[in-house]
Amino acid sequence: FNSKKFKSFDDYFISSAREQKIKIKGKLIFSYTVMTDGSTRFDRILHGDLNDDQKKTVENIITDLKGWTPGEDKGKIVNVQTTVVYDYK
Repeated sequence: FNSKKFKSFDDYFISSAREQKIKIKGKLIFSYTVMTDGSTRFDRILHGDLNDDQKKTVENIITDLKGWTPGEDKGKIVNVQTTVVYDYK
C-alpha cells in the first residue's frame, strides 16, 4: 500500500467509510485482489450486515485505490488476493 496521506490500508478504508457515511455494525469481511498492474479489484463481501448501497460503496472504496506494488512469486509479477476483517463494536 503506497500512500502519503494514510499510514496503512486500514487507515484508508476506515477514513473512506466514514467520509461515505457507512454505518457498519459487527463484523465485516471482504476480499479484494491487487492486480499485476497495481490496481485493485473488489472480489466480494464474505460477511457483513450491509444494504446494497453500502455494499456498492465498499466496492468503490476498494476499486478507487490505486498504486499498489504488485505481488511477486519466483521473480514473476502476480495477482494477490487478500481477505480483510473488521470488527466494529
